[in-house]
Amino acid sequence: MRVLILLCLGLLAPLRLAAAEIEVIEARTLSFDEIERGTCALRLSGRIGAGDAERLREVLERLFPLDHDELNPALCLDSPGGSLDEGVKIAEVLAAHFTATVVPEGAECLSACAVAFMGGTFGWYEYIFNMRLIHPGARLGFHAPALEIPEGAYDAATVTRAFDVAVDAIARIAGDLDHTYLTSNINRFPRSLLAQMLVHRGEDYLAVDTIEKAAAWDIWVITTRRPEVTDETLVRICKGGMRWLADDPKLGFDVDDWELDGRWGEVRAVTEGWDVTYGDLFTITCDVRRLEGGALSMRLKLEDTDLGQMVLRPWMAFPADMPVSALR
Repeated sequence: MRVLILLCLGLLAPLRLAAAEIEVIEARTLSFDEIERGTCALRLSGRIGAGDAERLREVLERLFPLDHDELNPALCLDSPGGSLDEGVKIAEVLAAHFTATVVPEGAECLSACAVAFMGGTFGWYEYIFNMRLIHPGARLGFHAPALEIPEGAYDAATVTRAFDVAVDAIARIAGDLDHTYLTSNINRFPRSLLAQMLVHRGEDYLAVDTIEKAAAWDIWVITTRRPEVTDETLVRICKGGMRWLADDPKLGFDVDDWELDGRWGEVRAVTEGWDVTYGDLFTITCDVRRLEGGALSMRLKLEDTDLGQMVLRPWMAFPADMPVSALR
């Protein structure tokens, strides 16, 4: 009997998966600013099935050949999931063709769709970085792959085969999607996201529902909201940047958590920005500089060791426990 491994939806899936619908919205590449506002050139909707990645690749190659300039396509997603293997393949196609991903207002991207979403990429001449966006009114959810075995097929060989396929699916994510671009500093599929995804099963989706999760996993929010830049805000994002760079996000929020508090640190105004320091045993320094559009460039140092540089979207400076939905 055929055994399918899907990112489970709570109900036994049919043995044959219908293909998703791929539509052309605008047959043109888009600027960074257009995509950050949620504009898409393509839309994928419906359940993801075998062959969808290849169909998407053909559309991208035909309508959006790689030019290595500042314009890229973007794919809007609205899907309950489907084949995990195909979701990984779609993520790889998107990365190879510098295609950003967007979950627009009112849409949902769950299960295999969420895995595909993480392949969203933007190419700016020689610079390549993750570009995955969600609207505050959208739903993005991850969960573990499940064993899908037809009723009554519980012999050892069938169950073993289903287990092997599940392990292979996890290996695809941990291996094929485990990549950090030279001009970026957050993994395409962060290990902390994978670890949390694997403990959520069935209808218990891991939702990207706080500022902390979105910022740590390099998932941008489509919003014009931004906080006032104060000393507390700057200390808070300096501490946040350390967590996000280390792939160690806060998934629970305790009252009076020192790491989430913006009061304990020093801020010094400099040309085009601020120098922020905090720490007792070790000194952490964040050189924060203003960029166009309200974004912030932040270089982090531990004592004299350079830890790396991050570009933060303005909304990332809101409190870590703030719901993404509040950014409407």
